Amino acid sequence: MASIDLNADLGEQPGPTGEALDTELLAIVSSANVATGGHAGTKESMARVCRLAASNGVAVGAHISFPDRDNFGRSPMNIGTDELVASLTSQLQDLADAAAASHTQVSYVKPHGALYNLASTDPALAETVVSAIDGYGLPVLSLPHSELSRAAGRFGLASFAEAFVDRNYTDAGTLQPRSKPDAMLTDPGQVSKRAVALALHRPVTTVTGSQLRIAPDSLCLHSDSANAVESASLVRAMLIDAGIEIASFVAPDTQPPMRYRLVGRDAILLLLPRPQLRHEVASIGSDSVAGLSELVPGAETVLARFDPDVTSVRALVTAIQSAAQQPVESTAKAHYISVRYDGPDLAAVAETTGLTAAEVIARHAAVDYLADFIGFSPGFAYLTGIDPALRLPRRSTPRSTVPSGSLAISDHYCAIYPSSSPGGWHLIGTTDVQLFDQDRQPPALIQPGDSVRFQPQL
Repeated sequence: MASIDLNADLGEQPGPTGEALDTELLAIVSSANVATGGHAGTKESMARVCRLAASNGVAVGAHISFPDRDNFGRSPMNIGTDELVASLTSQLQDLADAAAASHTQVSYVKPHGALYNLASTDPALAETVVSAIDGYGLPVLSLPHSELSRAAGRFGLASFAEAFVDRNYTDAGTLQPRSKPDAMLTDPGQVSKRAVALALHRPVTTVTGSQLRIAPDSLCLHSDSANAVESASLVRAMLIDAGIEIASFVAPDTQPPMRYRLVGRDAILLLLPRPQLRHEVASIGSDSVAGLSELVPGAETVLARFDPDVTSVRALVTAIQSAAQQPVESTAKAHYISVRYDGPDLAAVAETTGLTAAEVIARHAAVDYLADFIGFSPGFAYLTGIDPALRLPRRSTPRSTVPSGSLAISDHYCAIYPSSSPGGWHLIGTTDVQLFDQDRQPPALIQPGDSVRFQPQL
């Protein structure tokens, strides 16, 4: 029996009307492109759609976008490569967190709007988009034979082709721009007939009257088009009547393989942007995986050293992935650290963020931080969870010496300097707690996976 996936863009419309629309469409489609906050959507809407998708057996996809809510992500955006990668990765991580909380997971990625269209034809932008999602190892949903699908192939990622049942096509196989009056198809009967033709790989008519043949893995139904639910219901019914099964191109519970890079003959760098997965991998005992000698966690990676005479790279990655999925008893600790908010940069941080010094202190002390990894110097724990209002880039001029015990913030992290060293972080306080002691086991007080709460001294 022939099969086809039905996908729809969800979590885009706020309020009760949007929630009702999402609920109705999730009973019809097999894959959900969930807005990740770039063009629309919030953490609350992501969580809601993920819960509904899980209960309906619908695959969850990340509908990443230019960070442009004002234009709903439908306008080209002049944005630096690093800034775009950071935004897309953050969007994907937010959805991954929401999916995990709903006992499901993100199964694919589909860009939205202008990002989708431009990355389909611009090799450089396509490369940037794929580089942002590379560490997640997820398939990409895009136009057939697009630059985006080619870039995915170069990174070793799977790609799937989609067609649009409610959009008109140009002779080149691209979508007719929304600025054109004939961009959209709104009649449910016309939409459903096109869906059946596309699912059976029959030609469809372009805006010039020419015939275009597409072989899609998935059919897209826009939730913001007129008669969206009526069209979706009729599309599903007519596909089933034509003997076509409705099934996602990727199973909702498919576990993507770990992504990695070779580092010489005896090491690989696992690309693990999800903190929880990094912690699970880092907690694996070397004796539980044949040939594994050492694991060194980093910001979004774990370096795995191994004996190439004992195991192959592929066998090592498979074994690590399997071991990381096994339940282990948590050894994480909760730390409550007394601090004085007397750092030399506190006033400057307040001025830059538009807050008062008291508000900076209150926001910083209100968070339960998670120790992500240890780096820079022994005992230097990178703590995640900082209030977004306090996320500042590093100082333009680093200090030659930062005193031991300095409480500092930079970018997405907070940390305490365990010893005197150079540094460019913003210093907002001090503590007398000893972060690293060679005579202690383990020497570092804070370990990856531990939680930290700062308590202001009065």
